[in-house]
This record gives sequence, structure tokens and C-alpha cells, in this order.
Amino acid sequence: MLDFNQRKGFVEDNAGLKQLISGFYWNDPYYPLPVNMTAEDKKLWETFKQAYLEVGNKLTKNKGQRLFIEAVEAKGKK
Repeated sequence: MLDFNQRKGFVEDNAGLKQLISGFYWNDPYYPLPVNMTAEDKKLWETFKQAYLEVGNKLTKNKGQRLFIEAVEAKGKK
């Protein structure tokens, strides 16, 4: 997470999910993207995704982390 001084809270609903997706893509130079051209980029995304979901599952029992990853991938396909 970057720019801690700019962080905001969010509600766990569709509006909150959209807010998270916007923040993810706004900071895209710092995160791997889900839709890329090279095999190395795809491998990097899969590694990021797996680690994100693994840690998220340890921290919370809800499905928010899975919804977030799915939404990031859906936006990347557009």
C-alpha cells in the first residue's frame, strides 16, 4: 500500500469495491496487471493474485478479497 496519507475508509459493498478498483488502477505502476502480453507478466500477476488471496484468507473469512481480484481481472479485460 502506498500513499498512506491519502487512504480512505470504504464500505464493503459495490460502491466500496469500485473505490478499491479505482485505487488499484490509479496506482498501476506499482502493481502487476492481470492482462498483459508477456509470459513473465502473466506469471507475475498469478503470483501476486495467489499471495493476495492467501493472505486475505488468513486475515478475514469473508469473500471480499476474491471479489476484489475478480473485479480487477474483469476491468483489465475491458
